[in-house]
Amino acid sequence: MGYSLCKDKWRYTEWHRKDGQIIASELYDHSGCDIAKVNVVDRPENAGLVKQMSEQLKPFIKTRWESMGKGGGKQKGEQGKQKKSRPN
Repeated sequence: MGYSLCKDKWRYTEWHRKDGQIIASELYDHSGCDIAKVNVVDRPENAGLVKQMSEQLKPFIKTRWESMGKGGGKQKGEQGKQKKSRPN
């Protein structure tokens, strides 16, 4: 299941397996247009931003996991999406 958040010009997404393990992540820069096509998550200059946005997702994912009765102190959830609107 994928979880996303937008911050400023960035959209960050994490993809999780049912056990909560992150299997993929994506980071897109939407400063040039609304449809970004290049995933820049692996660029070294974005490492700090990726870490920060991943940490911001954790509370939502944990709450989502617990609301589905998956509890057990898991940090990541099985299902759910978070998409925050970018300011206009």
